[in-house]
Amino acid sequence: MAAGNRKQVAVIGGGAAGLMAAIAAARQGANVIIYEAADRVGKKLLRTGNGRCNYANERILPLKDYHNGEFVAQVQAAAPIDPIMELERLGLWGRADDAGRLYPLSNKANSVLNVLRMHTARLGVQERCDFPVADIRLDPSGVRPPFIVSAQDGRFARADALVLAPGGDSNALWRLFSHPTVKCHPVLAPLATASAPIKGLSDIRIQASAKLTSPDGSCKAQDSGELLFRDYGVSGIMIFDLSRYASAGDMLHLDLLPDFDAFELLDRFKKRLEAGQWPSAVGFLEGIFHERVSQAVCRAAHIAPNAPATSIDLAELVMVIKDFPLLVRGIGDAKQAQAMRGGATVDAFDPVTLESRLVPGLHGAGESLDVDGRCGGFNLYWAWLSGLVAGTHAGLPDAD
Repeated sequence: MAAGNRKQVAVIGGGAAGLMAAIAAARQGANVIIYEAADRVGKKLLRTGNGRCNYANERILPLKDYHNGEFVAQVQAAAPIDPIMELERLGLWGRADDAGRLYPLSNKANSVLNVLRMHTARLGVQERCDFPVADIRLDPSGVRPPFIVSAQDGRFARADALVLAPGGDSNALWRLFSHPTVKCHPVLAPLATASAPIKGLSDIRIQASAKLTSPDGSCKAQDSGELLFRDYGVSGIMIFDLSRYASAGDMLHLDLLPDFDAFELLDRFKKRLEAGQWPSAVGFLEGIFHERVSQAVCRAAHIAPNAPATSIDLAELVMVIKDFPLLVRGIGDAKQAQAMRGGATVDAFDPVTLESRLVPGLHGAGESLDVDGRCGGFNLYWAWLSGLVAGTHAGLPDAD
């Protein structure tokens, strides 16, 4: 090995997974270099949680919270330390909200990044920014270190082991090693829907529940929480989570008053109609919905907004409120997506080491693997966990 016989580890990507992998590898005594395409490491971390950085969640249930959750559970079981404890050991103190979401005590995302960079610097990890990796290959001559990492401008470096954690769509790099991959697409994002039913509702927020169904009517997923209407569709944490299962052609069925079942709501509406002199159909819904939501409900129920309240078909009104359907057209704004579905197929990796079963010395972490979680710190938890495991094993000295 070069550099005083210290193992040379290259970490591709300076995001959450890459930084954790670099720290873990350096602790094993390796000489570690991070190769980052951007002009600095950790830029995405600084944008997480609107600058507050929801960096993990206290209530991790891999089988429930993750795509390929069985693999996540195996990695979690094999980890040398819980990643939340590891972050605390590095100096990051946090607080959890009622949903188990962890935020730094400082309430600032740069605290998370600063703690990580303080330790990479202390451990002698080097950062090579503005280094967009274009090619990775094994030297066929058997020269060591065997991996050759090349930038787009021709710069190159060698390494004994690699951790591939560039974030986003990294399939092109995996295919350099003929690794099986799953096509990548953004998830945890707003949904684009049919626009006519929600015309005029942009920027209005309501509490609702939603069920996502496939074209054959079968339920794919359901959730509840705050819903934010947009010109192109719907947003909010609930919608972000449902986007992990959504495809164009699905239907989103909104329950606009989830606190009441249909029979209770119909009974209350009958009493409401008997008790008051309501000026119109829209006026009948005053105090229940925002006026523009009331107008949208009336349109969907084929009720003229200015029609007399006494002309309302209450059963039809209840049906629309409890099942307000929207045709899904796809992801609404990919720039808002918080994660990527797809990446290297997890079956090709040892969950104990996150080393490739096809290429010895090559490890995967973070979004580069086909793992994604729901909103609430789950994806960053996976970044820390996978980076910790991959880096620890990539940095171990090779057996003599």
